[in-house]
Amino acid sequence: MTGILLLGFLIGMQHAFEADHVAAMSSVIASGKSVGGAMRHGLGWGLGHALMLGAVAGVVIGFGVNLTDWWSHVFEIGVGVMLVVLGSRVLFRLVRERAGWHLHRHSDGTVHFHIVTAESETAGNNPNNDKREHAHRHGLPMRAVAIGMMHGLAGSGAVFMLAVAGLERTWEAVSYVLLFGAGSMVGMGVLSTIVALPLAWTTRGLAWGNIAIQGLIGAVSVLIGLAVATENALALM
Repeated sequence: MTGILLLGFLIGMQHAFEADHVAAMSSVIASGKSVGGAMRHGLGWGLGHALMLGAVAGVVIGFGVNLTDWWSHVFEIGVGVMLVVLGSRVLFRLVRERAGWHLHRHSDGTVHFHIVTAESETAGNNPNNDKREHAHRHGLPMRAVAIGMMHGLAGSGAVFMLAVAGLERTWEAVSYVLLFGAGSMVGMGVLSTIVALPLAWTTRGLAWGNIAIQGLIGAVSVLIGLAVATENALALM
């Protein structure tokens, strides 16, 4: 039995690394510059994911019912739409606020350009850019919690539900739920840190690299969202 419970923890960690989960959290933390903040978002996602899976598991354990495939597809479509929205926000923010080109000529006649961001302009003591300073947020990242709850509703947790339904004793099922949730929190915390590191490094002096990473995150999130929504919409037809 210990092996099954340990497996639940490991599956929870692996579950956090599924493509739609990676895309969603990458989009959320794309504009961040703090690795610690990214980790908090990852843990928030894991908490929301665990809470929702725990609620559904409670229904499975207490009443012996389960979600039908129809509902799983509907929730997956919701996840796809959410990914498109999150990715689009990243891309629109880059266009609106962060990326710009600055062309200038040196005294020796050399002409070149720089990529300019809101942060670099502020660093140059431009008084007009004070309003563009972002406010650092602390506390529980509720958006990440909500995204995790949406993922918890979707059909990607079907294997988890099958495992819970197959355990005979209530305490075993509850333990499996808790360890799976803990595993997903740890997994997403690690994943968020991995994504945040290159973003933090490039923010400190490699503006074009930071913009490129954010653009890639936004575009991939949109593409994965479209694929998830389309696949599950077709499954309902």
